[in-house]
Amino acid sequence: AKAEGHEYTLDSKDRLKGTLQSTFQAAMAATDNAATLLCVVPPSLGVLWALKEFVWLKSIKLAGPKAGLSAPLSGVSPGEVADILRSMEEISTFISVGATAFLKKEYQYMVVYMIAFSCVLLPLVGAPTCLAFN
Repeated sequence: AKAEGHEYTLDSKDRLKGTLQSTFQAAMAATDNAATLLCVVPPSLGVLWALKEFVWLKSIKLAGPKAGLSAPLSGVSPGEVADILRSMEEISTFISVGATAFLKKEYQYMVVYMIAFSCVLLPLVGAPTCLAFN
């Protein structure tokens, strides 16, 4: 067969086909390598960061009462102990209410993110995969 002054033989067609196949296989191998790197590198970096934070936190020295936690409060009269305990209960209530409010707000943001991310994923990967990742 001739095309614009070039004669294509069965041999040149096979070479072209072989070149295209090897190019495609190389591209697929590169894609597989990139996917493997994306699956391995970020979690590895996360583990290394967690280890760094663990070492840093372990280096912080905490100083509690010398006699231990069961020791009575020094210099405090019995009447003041009741006031201190009431204050501690009030503070713990404030902390609990604040933590609950924070979590509710956090969940509201997560719902908005999940809906937005689902809208992006659904046309790309289909409903079953979209549900699996949300």
